[in-house]
Amino acid sequence: MRALELAEITPDEKVPGMAIPWSRLLLCRVLRSPGARLGLTLLGMMIVLSVLAPLIARYPPDAIDVSIINQGPSGAHWFGTDDIGRDMWSRTLFGGRVSLPAGLGVVAIALGLGAPLGLIAGYAGGMLDDVIMRAMDVLLSFPAWCPSWGPAFGRR
Repeated sequence: MRALELAEITPDEKVPGMAIPWSRLLLCRVLRSPGARLGLTLLGMMIVLSVLAPLIARYPPDAIDVSIINQGPSGAHWFGTDDIGRDMWSRTLFGGRVSLPAGLGVVAIALGLGAPLGLIAGYAGGMLDDVIMRAMDVLLSFPAWCPSWGPAFGRR
């Protein structure tokens, strides 16, 4: 088959004597969903902007100019400035260089722990499933902001 004919195959179509790889089926399904396309586009834009931050940003993220404190958005400062005169657009671009890898790391850890636990609970079933599920219920019963309670109760 020609490459053009392969590109026109949808996941619902069957081609005699040819198996369609699962990655291609997944890609076809994702690209048909408008929400998935929008999400992938936004994520791609954030990644590109973060990688190109040193080239795109007009000012260093930590440059302070006390003459422009708390300005609103303008041609010179697209997102405005903060309370000590730093450009918020530059800080947003450079902040993505820290936030995106941190977010991906958290997702990788959650997947690395959650997927095996879910597989074990689903495969074993019975008492082991109940123990794993109750442990997850206990973990999820605490709000994410619980560590912030320490200073309120005199603990540091």
